Amino acid sequence: MSNKIYRLCLVLITLSLGVTACQSLFSESHITPAPTPGCVKPFLTVGTLLFDIDSIPREANSFPEIPAKPQDMAYWVEGTNVNFVFGLSPTKENLSLNTVLKTGDLMVINWADCTNERYVLKSMETVKAGDTSIFDQTTGGITIYVQDEASTLVIRGERPIVPPAETSTPLPADAILVDLQILEFTEPNDQTIQFRIMLTNQSARAITLTEDDIALITANGSEVSPQSIEPVLPQELSPGDILPLTLTFPKPEGNSAVLRIFDVTFEYYF
Repeated sequence: MSNKIYRLCLVLITLSLGVTACQSLFSESHITPAPTPGCVKPFLTVGTLLFDIDSIPREANSFPEIPAKPQDMAYWVEGTNVNFVFGLSPTKENLSLNTVLKTGDLMVINWADCTNERYVLKSMETVKAGDTSIFDQTTGGITIYVQDEASTLVIRGERPIVPPAETSTPLPADAILVDLQILEFTEPNDQTIQFRIMLTNQSARAITLTEDDIALITANGSEVSPQSIEPVLPQELSPGDILPLTLTFPKPEGNSAVLRIFDVTFEYYF
C-alpha cells in the first residue's frame, strides 16, 4: 500500500503528560451543523478519560435529572455557555473521580462541528447536594459535577496559562512528539473493539510508524497487538504530517483499556 500521507488542516491541543490531541481550524459555533468533511460526535476529555457528550435541559433553580447510567456520558446543561456545566451519572467510578484526576489535568470540550474549548483542572471539592451555585455564569470556565443523595462532587477547570516563551525547555532534536486524536470508538462484534484515530507528527524530523509502536494495554498490564491496521504499516510521517488510522483489537476483559502509540497513551472506557 502507498505510504501517501493525508494532510489535513488541524490545530493540535495538549493532552496530559505532554500528550496532545488535535482540533480543527473551523471557527463556527458549536450549535451549527457539522461541516464537510464532517466531524465526529462531540466528546469531553478530562485527563486520560473520555466521555461522549449529550445535552440536557434545566429548569431554573433546580438540577437536571441525570440518567443513572452510562458512566461514560457527559450531559451538557443547556444554557451554560460561559461556564460550561456538565453532569455525570452517579456511578461508583464517577463519584470517585477525585481519586483519579489531579490539578493541572487537561479538560477539553470537542464540539460536533470541530471547534473545541480547552481548560486545565483547577479544583475538586465535595459540596452539599442541591447547591445550584455550580451553574453560575458570571465567570468563564468548565464545571463537571456528580451528584448523589447526600453530596455533589464538583470539578472545576479554567483556561490554561501559557508560560512565557523564554521559560520553555526545548525538546531534543531527535525527540518523537506525536499528537493523538480519537475520532471514533466502536465494537464491531462481541469479540473485537475498534479505534478510528488521527496521528500527527509534531517532531522536528520524519518518523516511521510500525506495528510494534501500537498496542492495547489491558487491566493486568499486558500489551496486546492489533488484529488489523488500516492503512498497512510501516508509514513514514514527515514533520506536520497527519495519518488517519483504523485499529482493531481483540476485546479485553473488563470495561476499560489503554491505547498506546509510541509513548502516548489514552485510556478508554467501553
